[in-house]
Amino acid sequence: MSDVRVYLPLTPDQVHDVATHGRLASRPLVAFAVTRRLRGQHPGEDDEGLEYAALLAAADWANSNRGLKKLRRVIAAADIPATLVTEPGVTADRGAAEVTIAEPVTLRQIVSLHVDEQPKLGADLLWYDVTEVAAVSALLTS
Repeated sequence: MSDVRVYLPLTPDQVHDVATHGRLASRPLVAFAVTRRLRGQHPGEDDEGLEYAALLAAADWANSNRGLKKLRRVIAAADIPATLVTEPGVTADRGAAEVTIAEPVTLRQIVSLHVDEQPKLGADLLWYDVTEVAAVSALLTS
């Protein structure tokens, strides 16, 4: 069984849940990944470029669909078994990289966190190792 790298937009409460309980319990979870639709929109793009496009799609979704413009965006990168990742049908309100995850995501599946450098700016995303999840949670509450 292979894994799929997904990018999960997280709220501060979800980051806190991961830091304290070691998992994201809510499901299904909206995430972003390299999908057939995304590959079709970027023919000839290499895997690294497609992964970056999926990360940016997650960050954009955090801005527009979650109303998180006033907060730092946090995107968790996780490796999820492919059998738990579903590409929803194509609709006008779903992006090419959007997927859903059927089961809770555990801390052991998360590999990194990507956090806005400054709140409200929606600028560069800083990289944090998953072992820094408590520090990221504290950053969001300060």
